[in-house]
Amino acid sequence: MKTAFLLGIIGSGLLLLNSIFSFVSYIVSYSQYATSPYYVQATVSIVAWVLIFVCFIIAYQKQNNNRSWKD
Repeated sequence: MKTAFLLGIIGSGLLLLNSIFSFVSYIVSYSQYATSPYYVQATVSIVAWVLIFVCFIIAYQKQNNNRSWKD
């Protein structure tokens, strides 16, 4: 179970970094063509990935503290 949470942390962290990089590169490259719906969508996407990332970290720490014979 700890491995699943660890893989979730890595995967969601990579997707979060990819989302941030895409947003920043779009702003730098196409700032004159950027529309407000894109900014809203990108912001919501980044916030969602941050929440998923934090959720996986909290679950991993809870799982790490809960040691039992099943681990």
